[in-house]
Parts: sequence; C-alpha cells; structure tokens
Amino acid sequence: MRHSVEGGDKWTTVRLHRKIGETWNSINSMNDFLRLEAQAQASLEDGLELVEAEPLHLETIRLMITISRSAYWKEIYGTTPAWDTAEHYARIALEMAEQLDAPIELSAALGSLVRVYGARGLWRERVKVARQRLNVSREAHFEDLRENLDILTQIGQALMGVGEYAQAIPHLLEAEALGDQLQDVHGKAMAVVNQGQCWLRLDRWDEVLIAEEKLKALQRRHPLERLGSICWLLSFSATVHALRGDNEQAMQLRNESYEIMIDLTVTEENWVRENHY
Repeated sequence: MRHSVEGGDKWTTVRLHRKIGETWNSINSMNDFLRLEAQAQASLEDGLELVEAEPLHLETIRLMITISRSAYWKEIYGTTPAWDTAEHYARIALEMAEQLDAPIELSAALGSLVRVYGARGLWRERVKVARQRLNVSREAHFEDLRENLDILTQIGQALMGVGEYAQAIPHLLEAEALGDQLQDVHGKAMAVVNQGQCWLRLDRWDEVLIAEEKLKALQRRHPLERLGSICWLLSFSATVHALRGDNEQAMQLRNESYEIMIDLTVTEENWVRENHY
C-alpha cells in the first residue's frame, strides 16, 4: 500500500514519505531529478493525507518544510509555477513550529521562506526573515551545527543581496570556521567564495587574493572534491588584477574560471542546480 509501511506506525510512514521528498530535493543529476519527480510528489501527497486531521506533530512540520522546498525546486527548473506553493507551506510550517515551540523546525521553516523571498527578488524581506532565523538560533543556543552553518551562510548572502557587504563578512567568517569544524568542504568553500565577493565590492583587493589562495589550498587538501565554486573566486581575482593593470594575469584567471564553468556544466548536471551563475 502507498500509505503504510508494514510493521510501522503512522509517524514512521510519514517520516519515510518526507525522507523520499528530501532525497529528491538533493538529487544532483538533473535527468534523475526530473525522472523521479512524479514519484517524489506522490510520496509527499501521501504524507499529507496521513497527517490530515492528526494532532500537531514535529513530523508534520518537517513534511511541510520538505514540500515547500520541493515546490521551490519545481519553480527553479520550470516544471511547475510554484512560488505561491513554496511560500504557503513555509508559512504553515512556521505557524506550526511556533505552536509547538520547536526552534530547529522554526529555523528550517524560516530558511525556506528566505529562499522564496530571494527567488522572488524581495531582498529586504529576505534580510528581515534571515535575521529572525539567526536570532532564533542564538536564543535557543542551537547545538545543531549544520543548521547553524546554513543560517550563517543564508544571512551573509541575504545581506550581500542588499549591498551590506561589510555586515555580511562576520557571518561568513563564522560560517567558514564552522564549515572547517564540521569538515564540510563545500560549506566552507561557499563561505570563502561569498567573502571574496564582499571583499571585491568593498575594494579590499588583497583580501580577494587571500580568499582565492584559501580556496585553492582547500582544493589541494581535498583533491577528490570538485569545488566548482572556485570559478567565482578566480573571476574576482581576475577583476583585481585587471584593476591593477596586470591584464595578462587577469586574462589567465578569466580563462581558468571559464574552463571550470564549461567543464562542470557539461560533465556535472548538478552545476546549474547548485550554482546559479
């Protein structure tokens, strides 16, 4: 049966449906993402049917967050107009998390809302909700370090979106340190890339080059990880060299950045999925 797991209770089944949705949200291959969309959506709908008329439960909140994020990706890739759906379920999850006084779920719901606002170009609203999410984590003294990493990255990016680069830097430095603590190579890399963009906008050119070296060192330490985001820092560094009159070095870095973009776009379908350049 679609709605039940043999030998399991209802909430175990709801969790399974949610996990199927979460797994679909994280698929890197674009072909697989589209191929499995119908099955993933059916599973999430089954989960919704199971929680209907049930008392409020943490699994219900988590399911709503997963549905919101699934709708976000469906809109990003043009399979369905879904911004309204993504925001609707994020707000439902937010209200439920407040009722249950569940700070981790509240943070995750706020994170979903931040993503929708960013996609819709509601930059100030995005910053406001990202700050609210950060405050939740501080007040509740989160021990979920991965949630904290996402929070710090998100508030940094939200501030960057409204040109508040100097205010973004402390959050991104904290995110870098946390990524290092968690041994999250890609999380740390993204924090460094965002720092590089901030430094460039602030005309702190030496810091841009330092960020480039940090990311190159990270890639050398983890040769099996393809840090495609390094193309951004190479382009930032190219800009610095061009501004300083070293056009030869600028062109070399520009070409390296371009080659990485092309290589990853052709060979790894997750490039566009994870890096909207």
